[in-house]
This record gives sequence, C-alpha cells and structure tokens, in this order.
Amino acid sequence: MSQQIEPHTVIPQLLRIADWPRMEDARLRLFMHHWAERRGDALVTLRSAIDPGQLKPCLPYLWIYRWLPQQDDFFCSLSGEAVNDAWGRSIRNRFLRDIMSAEDAGVLRQRYRHVMDTPAIHISRRPIQPHLQLGKDSERLILPLADDAGQVLGVFGMTLYHYDRVTEADKPIHPRREIEAYACADLPRGLPALD
Repeated sequence: MSQQIEPHTVIPQLLRIADWPRMEDARLRLFMHHWAERRGDALVTLRSAIDPGQLKPCLPYLWIYRWLPQQDDFFCSLSGEAVNDAWGRSIRNRFLRDIMSAEDAGVLRQRYRHVMDTPAIHISRRPIQPHLQLGKDSERLILPLADDAGQVLGVFGMTLYHYDRVTEADKPIHPRREIEAYACADLPRGLPALD
C-alpha cells in the first residue's frame, strides 16, 4: 500500500536563499558543487560537462531520468549500484511507471517536470525521526540536466538510502513529502562549499 501524498506537497514552494543550501553529507556536497561548477553562468548544467571521474565517491548513488514526451514519462538512463540495491533490482532502462506504483510515479513525474521546467533544484533531507517512516529512509538531491544545445533533457539526482539491508531490505521506497526547492535563477553566483 502506498503512502498517501497530500496534493499540496507534490510541487514544493520555491524558497529564496542567500547562500547555497547546506548538505550534511560530503558526497551530496561534492555532487552539488560539481553540478554548480560545471554549469558556469548557465541555469542548467550540460550532461556532457559532467565528469564522472570527479564524482567517484558519488557514483553508486547517482541516477539520471530523461523526459520522453512521446511516452509522457521519465526513463531511467543511469542508476548506480546503491540505488539498484535499495530498489532490489536494476531500475536502469525502465520508465517511472514500471518501477513504482502509479500514484508514486505520478508524484515524481510532476516533481521532475518542476525541476526541468522552472528549472529548479529539489532537496529532501533525512527525517529527524527515521523510525516513523513507512519506507526506506533517504536523502536526495535532484538537479536539472541539459543536452549540448542547452535544452533541459531530464533530471540528474543522487540518493543516499539509510536502511538495514537485512531487516529492512523489503521496505518500500516512496516520494518524500518534505521537499526544499530553489529556482536555478535564484541560486548564488559562487560555488557551494565542499566542507
């Protein structure tokens, strides 16, 4: 049974910031820093500008979903080892609708479109009381990604899952309710801190 998502929590309100959002985990900070560094003065980073060699500690947690308008869905073109482990199978080369419930896929489809269309970044942080969660606990950073022509093609994300692989392996994964969203046009000019 999927977790009920209130309609007002599907698309988060855009927040304003004076400095980059603070991420507790060094891998998430590295991911945000690399994306921001590679985008330069543009709103969105080009996929070809991403250097996997610079993101080695992040690679198991990374994923890319491309928007395919003719399918009206997002298609997973990259999923790291830790992401696949959390899902219990590889999610690469699958549509959102094939990975999760229709309700959860609908929520993520709207959020990912928000990231693309605004463009914006979305952050979901680890809950204060993870034992109250109905599914696997996670921290997530979702960023827009563009093709070489500068057209936003989808979302580039990183998810750190926190769960016991023995006792909680079968817990489901649901979209998080608490999302921070920031328009790329409002992000600070400098780079996010690495420490």
